Amino acid sequence: YKVNIELEHINSYISDAESGHRKYMLSKDTLYLEAYLSAREKINKSFLLLKELTKANVKQQENLRGLNKLINNLFSNFFKTDALVKNDNI
Repeated sequence: YKVNIELEHINSYISDAESGHRKYMLSKDTLYLEAYLSAREKINKSFLLLKELTKANVKQQENLRGLNKLINNLFSNFFKTDALVKNDNI
């Protein structure tokens, strides 16, 4: 039950990050960067909790590693596009 709740939190944080990123890209207002940087911190904390909650389940730990990789790729893309926006390349 706690695992599902924490995964829902991560989903919500990702939505917040995506929204903040879109708003930044459209407005170039750095205020919106805070929203998705904050979301990243919250995701990291949730992952720590999930690792602890699933430590006895090898399959769930494997799934978490895969999810973490996808989220890292998402944020990597955010940072790349942020650099383009900052340099007026978009």
